[in-house]
Amino acid sequence: MNPAPVSCLCARRYVGPHSQHLQHLPLKVALAQLSPVEKETRRVAYAIKDPRNRQEITAAAREMAQLIACNHAVLIPVPASSGSIAANLALAQAIQRERPTLAVIPALRRRASVDSTCRRAKAGLPRLTVAEHQMARVLYRLPKDAPLFYVDNVTTEGNTLRAAWQCFKRGCGLMFADASPDA
Repeated sequence: MNPAPVSCLCARRYVGPHSQHLQHLPLKVALAQLSPVEKETRRVAYAIKDPRNRQEITAAAREMAQLIACNHAVLIPVPASSGSIAANLALAQAIQRERPTLAVIPALRRRASVDSTCRRAKAGLPRLTVAEHQMARVLYRLPKDAPLFYVDNVTTEGNTLRAAWQCFKRGCGLMFADASPDA
């Protein structure tokens, strides 16, 4: 049973190769079924996992910044499965360059590295539960009334976002791409 969803703003959508109507196909065949726009969205979603890909990060951040309706909010980079926040910190900072009134606060960490959601999906393994994500709050003083946005490159089934949300009990996701299996 999946926990309740947490709201999420996503700049783009693509049907992931693990969605119900594609999951029976070999990965290469499933990927060939994606539209050119979906393929480009997937390419950028993977590219922004590397903080050195400044051009893609800047382009993604521009789209993501447009989704935020308020003037003052906190962008919280979501740690990767390794525990590193480098890529999502670069993404959050690029969003802040588009919207200078937003604050970037690295208020999340992982208590331990975890298996990558992407690797698990490719291996046909079940998704990590919320608890298995090992997400923990870093002691930063956050503005009480400011909206929180958990910044990540992509969402699939939402458990990483739920794990981030559990640390603060408020906020919503701000993702470049929604690749949930059957949205």
